[in-house]
Amino acid sequence: MRRMILIFLFPFLFLVSCQKAPSEENSLITVSLVESPGITVKENGIHVKPGEDAAFYLALSPGFSITGVDYEGEYRLENGEEYASLTLCAVSYPVRVKVELSSEYKQITYHANGGVFPGTREGDCLAVSYSTKVHKRPNTLAGVGVPERPGYTLLCWNTKSDGSGVRVGIGSRVTVEGLALDLYAQWEAWTPGECFTTEIRTKWDGLAEPEAGLCITSCQGLSEKLVIPAEIDGTPVRGIARGAFQNQDFTEVVLPASLYGVEERAFFSCPALREVVLYDNILTIHDGSFFDCKALQTLRINALEAPYGTFFRRESAYADKVDLLIQAQGQKKMVFYSGCSAWYNLDSLLIKEAFGQEYAIVNMAMNGTINSFVQMEILEQFLEEGDVFIHTPELTSSRQLLSDLTMDDGDDKLWCGLEYNYDLFSLVDLRSVSGVFDSLILYLQKKDKEGSYTDYYTDSQGRVYMDDIGGIPFMREETMEYLSDEVYLDPEQLRWTDFSNLTDMYRRYTARGVTVLLSYAAVNLDGVPDEQQGAAPEMDKLFHLIVRQMRGPVLISSLEDFLYHRDDFYDTNYHLRSGAAAVNTQTWIHDIRERMGQD
Repeated sequence: MRRMILIFLFPFLFLVSCQKAPSEENSLITVSLVESPGITVKENGIHVKPGEDAAFYLALSPGFSITGVDYEGEYRLENGEEYASLTLCAVSYPVRVKVELSSEYKQITYHANGGVFPGTREGDCLAVSYSTKVHKRPNTLAGVGVPERPGYTLLCWNTKSDGSGVRVGIGSRVTVEGLALDLYAQWEAWTPGECFTTEIRTKWDGLAEPEAGLCITSCQGLSEKLVIPAEIDGTPVRGIARGAFQNQDFTEVVLPASLYGVEERAFFSCPALREVVLYDNILTIHDGSFFDCKALQTLRINALEAPYGTFFRRESAYADKVDLLIQAQGQKKMVFYSGCSAWYNLDSLLIKEAFGQEYAIVNMAMNGTINSFVQMEILEQFLEEGDVFIHTPELTSSRQLLSDLTMDDGDDKLWCGLEYNYDLFSLVDLRSVSGVFDSLILYLQKKDKEGSYTDYYTDSQGRVYMDDIGGIPFMREETMEYLSDEVYLDPEQLRWTDFSNLTDMYRRYTARGVTVLLSYAAVNLDGVPDEQQGAAPEMDKLFHLIVRQMRGPVLISSLEDFLYHRDDFYDTNYHLRSGAAAVNTQTWIHDIRERMGQD
């Protein structure tokens, strides 16, 4: 018989309530509730006369509330923190009623599916309870708690035991419909050790202390899927040498958690290679490791290490922002995107007041210096017909205009958010962006603290950086003495910028039935170089001409309406004070309404 091991990250307190003893009159009918985790009824079953009300008093476990019942008649419901009262009105026949619950707690039951969890027996399951009070979608089990299976690598979790359901990376986020979900380990059998030529090495990049292990130097007799073994004849596999898999025809590579590094050109010129799976404890891997692998499209990252992002940057909120989009699937959405200028400069209350009745509002703005192509590819997967996408790029940012698609060391600000849901990066087409592996390693090398998936970012003043639509929730009253980040109004940059990537991205959005509207980011006119002070009308004219040639998106604003002065800004030349942000938002609201009225 299988055992189930229960882990509760947040203990539940089950309370009981007393009810009146049932009547002994034969004319009474019985009304009862279906027992459900999260509520407690001391003596279930109430006897009432036909046509009378049936009242229940229920004890609620922490985090639970009642959202409704499947009773066909009228009912009254009052939720408290610990108790709820439920009255079924005018009950005319015996009935057993199911209570519908919601909770900040979600339970995931993990099935080793052929493996064994540490410290358990084969066939045991592991049930974990998660709070979704901070992060609405829980991160799956990762690190030392995952199951093991000799001769196999843990590839991912899946909602079906045979792998036909929804795939979820190790440590990535999953949607739990209702209160509970089952996930099943998915395994890949190692490619046989006799397919490899190896040598013993004792030095590895990123390790100060020598440690002996195998390095694969060549191969033979490989199949379509290459699964690097974690060990060969009991010795751990730690590295892959230059040229080890040159000119091979496999389509997928799965790297084990034992691996320290992959040298340059280890997978040189593998024309069929489309997908790489690795763990985030790897020490070295390079873009050059896959030199001339022109079909390589997908990188899947499994988490073995604890997240670091909430110690590092406010952009660690990125996965939570995408979760807002994921949870709004099936609804009409109004999505704002740019660098931090929209993150700070969109007033959440005003925009919800203006459009919140018709649209789910999501502020996806992040940081103007990080890779926008990656973000916009991820966004594309969650945009639906009828959505409105409002882009307010900073016109001097080559990354926001998609003329620069390279990932570099500055994208540590993006990785610190992606590590809270690495599955998001599997949506990015590697054939269109360079620098991915180099950029990832640079971030992983910065991690010097171990956080938790239950953490969220706060600054030195204890302020959080994301409200219920993804905007900045705290007030910004003063102007700092020093405003960071340079600002320009340079028409020449627009003339020489290649807009083909941005045009293609907008085309992909509109093909989904998404309305694409463009506006402007706020500009600190006092921070602009003297020779560019009067350049706004020329830039506005140029950008209108460029957008008209794209045939699809519509530029709805005038740049001159987004010129501000130093005292309007908070701590950088792109972050408005709260009062100025409200004015900025009203301008956006006016321009959006005017355009949508025309449509």
